[in-house]
Amino acid sequence: MFYDLHIHSCLSPCASNDNTLNNIFNMAKLKGLNLISICDHNSMLNVKSLIKLKHSVNYLFGCEVCSKEEVHLLVYFKEVENINNFQSYLEEHLVKIDNNPSYFGNQLISDEKDKVVDEYPYLLLMSINQSLEEIIKYVKKLNGKTVLAHALKSKNSITSQLAFIPENLEIDGVEVSNQNEKAYLINQYPFLKNKQFFINSDAHQLVDISEAVNEISQQEFEDFIT
Repeated sequence: MFYDLHIHSCLSPCASNDNTLNNIFNMAKLKGLNLISICDHNSMLNVKSLIKLKHSVNYLFGCEVCSKEEVHLLVYFKEVENINNFQSYLEEHLVKIDNNPSYFGNQLISDEKDKVVDEYPYLLLMSINQSLEEIIKYVKKLNGKTVLAHALKSKNSITSQLAFIPENLEIDGVEVSNQNEKAYLINQYPFLKNKQFFINSDAHQLVDISEAVNEISQQEFEDFIT
């Protein structure tokens, strides 16, 4: 399956207003993807509308969470019942500062027909007041999966914020930019060799969604998500 499991919708202030749910799925289909995930910053409010969306591209319910260490973590759920629980957790722990759309960008909540039904008032680019370990523990409680986002990026990655990857961190996967980064991380941290690695787009515009180049087998996907 060709995948892209890190795409931002128009709810993320740093993403284009054109990144509506249907536009994302249509672009994913045009690019030949079989599996995607919309991962907005610290919110699953747009992901909730996927339940009513009718598209041929498969998806995981996702979110990109910023811990209090300012490390970005991708969170995935297979079951719909986990969305509300995790959204409540995010609402409880988000550091609430009013968004300034003219400076940071719009935070548009849309329905399955791409109609804007609301705007989220608090800046989603803030951290939540939970540690990386606390987030991972809560996600596991909900039978979700966690992946270190852009693990070698110079900003908001675990290596930029903590300078290393703790061996006792109970993550399920690692996101990298290319195969060379995967090889480097496994060489530096051999305990990662059994983790699932992903190469995603982190797309903030429709054109940046991945082409059909990164592939995961059905068995690898099942092993990861179950």
